[in-house]
Amino acid sequence: MTAIEGPGASPFAMRAWQRLVIHALGLGLSLCLALMIAALPGHKAEASITINGTRVIYQEVQREQTLRLENQDSVPVLVQAWADRHAGGRPARDAESPFLVTPSVFRLDPGESQTLRILRIRDVERSDQESLYWLNIKEVPPLPQGTTNRLQLGILTRLKLFYRPTGLAGEPGDAIANLQWHLAPGPDLRLVCDNPSNYHVSLIGGAWRQFSDHDDLSLDMLAPHSEASWSLQTRPAPGSSLWYRAINDYGAVVVREAIPDTE
Repeated sequence: MTAIEGPGASPFAMRAWQRLVIHALGLGLSLCLALMIAALPGHKAEASITINGTRVIYQEVQREQTLRLENQDSVPVLVQAWADRHAGGRPARDAESPFLVTPSVFRLDPGESQTLRILRIRDVERSDQESLYWLNIKEVPPLPQGTTNRLQLGILTRLKLFYRPTGLAGEPGDAIANLQWHLAPGPDLRLVCDNPSNYHVSLIGGAWRQFSDHDDLSLDMLAPHSEASWSLQTRPAPGSSLWYRAINDYGAVVVREAIPDTE
């Protein structure tokens, strides 16, 4: 099973968060050949299911969290849902997580909806900072009647599942603004970002102009109390502002300004 990650540009476009999972169904086809076949007419590669969120925030005090799915297609789909601590899209049988997702396997008919229940069934390892897990939702459409030896496409959508212990210092919304940026000199000029908070910060990109129509930098998520760096092709002018974008708890994109320190 191979996952192909989409760009994830808009929190309101769920297809940007989807991963295409290609099943060769015992045919032994290479990924390259599978992609060529998937591009042919008649091979659908779009999700039938819409999801009413782009992330799940699970507070320690909650008994469960829920997520609503709806089949907006004209055909039924088979859905499998599970949580995992790893981001690689592993099969459900190999998943490791303190969360149970129910129902875990179900049929979703056209126009119908289903609410997933996410329950914590054992303790989470860290209680001093936010933890990240992944909610996997895989859908497989039915094979047309009378077809055999046909490549079947399934679609795997992965959502971030944040577990938030009670009593953490600071506020999640402040973590984005409180990132610390600096330029690290050397033969390979790098932009460095420190996250001193107890929360994950989901960065998207950044630009050296406030209303730029494109990103100068493609940025990544920072775990609590972690550091990340990105190579710069050119040195920004002294005192230049970095306008960086991140996704908040509600799935909305927020923009913040920072002037990186120089060392």
